[in-house]
This record gives sequence, C-alpha cells and structure tokens, in this order.
Amino acid sequence: MMKKVITGLMSLLAITVLVACHKSSNDDNSTSSSSLSLSSSTLQSSDNHDNVRKNFDKVSLGKADNDFSGGTNLAQLKQYFGEPKAHKQEKPSSGNITLEVYTWNIGSITVEVKLFNDSTLVRSIKGYSYHRSANFSVKDYQNLKTGYAYSDMVAKYGAPDSLSEAASSDKTELQAVWSSNLKLAKGQKDGQMILNFTNGKLTDKEQTGLGTAK
Repeated sequence: MMKKVITGLMSLLAITVLVACHKSSNDDNSTSSSSLSLSSSTLQSSDNHDNVRKNFDKVSLGKADNDFSGGTNLAQLKQYFGEPKAHKQEKPSSGNITLEVYTWNIGSITVEVKLFNDSTLVRSIKGYSYHRSANFSVKDYQNLKTGYAYSDMVAKYGAPDSLSEAASSDKTELQAVWSSNLKLAKGQKDGQMILNFTNGKLTDKEQTGLGTAK
C-alpha cells in the first residue's frame, strides 16, 4: 500500500517545483518526453535568504526500510522556517492515507513539505536564486548523458536553484532546476534547465535559453 502511495507522490514533483510555466515550442534541445514545462520566470531572491536555503538542505526524507519514518518532523521544520503560512490535508489518488502539507512563504521563496505520520516524504523549494557567475553552457548541456550523477553535477556546477524530491519504497526521484548559472545564448535574457534524477542518476533533461551547440 505505501509503495503505491509514494509512487503516486512522484507524479507531483513537476507540479511542486514548476508553477504556471510555459514550454517553448521552438526549443530543439529539449530531450524530455515528459509533460514538464519550462519558464523564464524563475524568481530572483531580492533579499536572498541564504539561511532558508541552508535549512532546506537539512530537511531529510523518511526511509523506506523504516516505514518512511525518520524524516524531518514538523517541530524541526518550524525551527528551520518558523510557523507555516498554510496547512492543508491531501489524499493521494492511490492508497488510503492522509498527507499533511505545510507551506512557508519567506520573501520570494516558497518551501513546501508533505508529511506522513510526522515524517517528511516530499520536499520542495522555489523562488530562491543563487548569486553566482555563469558556468554552464549549451555544450555542457549537450554533454549531459543519461546516468550522470546528481552529486557530480552539483560538485561541478553548483546546486540547483529550485528542486523537489520524493522517496518511494524502491527509489528516490528528484527534479532540479538551474537558472542563475546558465550561459545564455545571444539575445536571450532568461533561461532554465530542468534535470530529473532517479536514485541520483540523470534520467531526462530539457532547457530553454541556452541555444544550440555549434
């Protein structure tokens, strides 16, 4: 039962990270067959709450081998982010459980966490943008191959600006969005790159704004 429930949560990753996005129909570099969409409207964190991002990175997911317990609990989340701005209950389409969904709005940043039995199952952050130099080009994008490790991506190019992560009984899926470090094509003012990972390995990718490799 829990496997079906958590598998259902995976389909919410794109919705959790990307809201009101529109995919460019002219992007020949898109390699994903999913319904993920791209947008040039990733918010810049004008007040740049670095502590929010650092605390988000501390949020852990429950482990499958422990009935998904052991993830960050609500009390810990409140220590990290304060009182939540919103709370609702959510019933996944598969399974007979209720998830507690908490949302924090801090400046331009939105953090959302979904808990089951006071243990985090899904975490997401959007609206945060690192202040860093552009170090990722369209050639780097073309060189990204299926199976590339998320840890290697972060070590070489830095952490994503936005991400969402969920765990199931047999895998962990993560959707990551980079925007602040992209070397955009001439004439492009904004861009995004979305990478999807399963168990830490790249499964698909898509981008807008980087252009076409020569």
